[in-house]
Amino acid sequence: MLSAQLPLKLTAQHYFGLWEGNNDHSFGWIQPRQVVLELYKENDSTISGTSHYYYNGNKYEHYNVKGTINLQDQTIQVSEVSELSIKLGFLETNAAGTYYLKLDCSDTLCTLRGKWKSKRIMILASRYINTSFTRTISKPAPQIPVDTTASTITETPRALHRKPDIQSLIEVDKTESNLINIKIYDNGEIDQDSISLYFDDDLLIYKQKISLEPIEFNIPVSKIKPISKLRLIAESLGTIPPCTAVMIVTIGRKRYEVSLSSDFEKNGVVEFFLK
Repeated sequence: MLSAQLPLKLTAQHYFGLWEGNNDHSFGWIQPRQVVLELYKENDSTISGTSHYYYNGNKYEHYNVKGTINLQDQTIQVSEVSELSIKLGFLETNAAGTYYLKLDCSDTLCTLRGKWKSKRIMILASRYINTSFTRTISKPAPQIPVDTTASTITETPRALHRKPDIQSLIEVDKTESNLINIKIYDNGEIDQDSISLYFDDDLLIYKQKISLEPIEFNIPVSKIKPISKLRLIAESLGTIPPCTAVMIVTIGRKRYEVSLSSDFEKNGVVEFFLK
């Protein structure tokens, strides 16, 4: 017997996550080999995140984005509001823009389709570019009775749900080194800041005070996904809020110094991306 399939009820949650896609070729623009949108929830109608453009020749553009969701017509508007990191060739220029996208979902796949519009008029270049993104979605797992008294039950720390604030991006060439060395110091006056650190979903440091003596650890390059995140979580703000730290990142012969800040509303994030 055949039965009618109920349409998928779209909610704000369908918009959040990692979207992979590309922009169509358009006159006057160099087509990326890949475009990635990371969208995070601020509330049911506003979003923030980042946009990433990857080109041949190890060139890229990264922006912070902010936007709004319209659940009634299933559209979003996402604007690139500031530059995070830009690496382009000689005589190549970048331009921030705004995405106007409409959501369509099946049981397992969501698609965002629409246009990207440059914020400034470029001579001999199109103002609009057609674009599309996809991401898979998981069906809800069947409900299994759980013994809530079991001591083995663990919950995701609430601090991980704070707003991610991407404060630096670092590229990783997996052929240059096997390890990423990280040292973390307090930034400025020692005021009893304490932090936890997560690399993607792995807890690295839990409620440790930072000082002039570094907290040091290594991350295998093999653990780096196309985009990985190191989250600095403020466990206490010390006597001089917010919680601030200096992170020294060494990858092979390359050394990066990153200043991070975090409070009880946002986590400072460093993104690592494979070249």
